[in-house]
Formats: sequence, C-alpha cells, structure tokens
Amino acid sequence: MREVIVTALLWAVLSVSAAAEYDSEAYDRFVRSAEANSVTNGGYWFELYNALGEWEKTMLIFGYADPGDLAACERVKASAEEDQPGVLFRCNPVHSVQ
Repeated sequence: MREVIVTALLWAVLSVSAAAEYDSEAYDRFVRSAEANSVTNGGYWFELYNALGEWEKTMLIFGYADPGDLAACERVKASAEEDQPGVLFRCNPVHSVQ
C-alpha cells in the first residue's frame, strides 16, 4: 500500500511540474489576442516585477461595471501588496492610450 501512495505522489508531482512548464508561444498568442480584442477595452493587466527584473503579466482584469476595471485592478494590487510586502505590483492598460 505504501508503494502505491509513494508512486501516486511521485506521479502527481511530475504531472504538476510538466503542466507548469512555460509555453511562451501560447502566452504570446494570448497577450496579442487580448490586446487586439475590443472586449478588453478599458481592461488592465495586473503585473508583478519578477526576479528577472521584468514586469510579468499575471492577471487580465476587464469587464467590471462602474467604478471600472482600473478600480478592480487597484483592489487586487492593494491586496497583493498587503500579502507580499516588498514585491512591486502595477496595473497596466491592456490597450495603450492614444
């Protein structure tokens, strides 16, 4: 029985590791799709400043009624800053303002 549990745990860990691998092509397609879609007008990327010194998109926030997407993103940001002091977060518009 113990061997079955160890095998199951090992399988679960390996499965999660394989699923967590970064697929940059799919990620880039998703970002381009969000940026090209009118549904996300007014939307914001919730981003964190990662250990590599890059702003990393972690969440797409859009579709909130008044007071809007920026207010929703700012609430997420405030919560994240409280939970992880010392980590930089920001709300970045999905569509550049022209």
